[in-house]
Amino acid sequence: FTANQVARPMRILPREARDIAGFNFDEEINIDSIMLEVDQLARSMDTMRVTIGNFFSLIKSLSGESDIDRLLDRVTDETMKASHADAAVIYLLADNETELNAQSPRFANREASGDTSLPALTLDGSSSNRLLDSFLNQEVVIEQLGKDQVGDHPLLSLRDALGAENLTAIVLPLTNRDNAGSGLLCLLYSERNQSLKNALSPEHIGFTQALSGFAAVSMESRQLLKMQKNLL
Repeated sequence: FTANQVARPMRILPREARDIAGFNFDEEINIDSIMLEVDQLARSMDTMRVTIGNFFSLIKSLSGESDIDRLLDRVTDETMKASHADAAVIYLLADNETELNAQSPRFANREASGDTSLPALTLDGSSSNRLLDSFLNQEVVIEQLGKDQVGDHPLLSLRDALGAENLTAIVLPLTNRDNAGSGLLCLLYSERNQSLKNALSPEHIGFTQALSGFAAVSMESRQLLKMQKNLL
């Protein structure tokens, strides 16, 4: 009996690996093993399955979208969905490169209340916040907005719109093909979000960086295509 409990998961795991290699990401890997190492391997494989599946879903979703405004909304929605965030917003570098302009925030439950307009982030050195740090230093920033925080933080209105006491923002810099800064992607989590702990893990941060990098290049390609059409 004990030998079978050990051997059975080891027979299943190669089959699951073949499914992933064959781009089949639909079947959940659900293996309970009495051996800790086998159980950890099964969980890691299932995380890999979900991660790769989400990435391919985003590629498929964005590949057929040519309208830049709809593309922005879809990029935000799909990344928010894949990251299990409560809300997301993209900031884009203005044409004159003096500020970052917020696009319309997107919400997972689409029931946010109140004013959700966001101020531009000026790059002239007159202000300083963690979002600007992320853009200027091209690094991922994790920002905590507590219930007692007041002032002019650019994301405070989204904390209130979500009805959250505490808000965690994962801020990812967006870069173009030349690795120059082109904007920011902010993923927002309320204290009620059960995916928050996983969202802050290094593995998930790496996943969202890969997603945001692909999204940034997709948006740049569509913008270049639009500019070329306007010249014709």
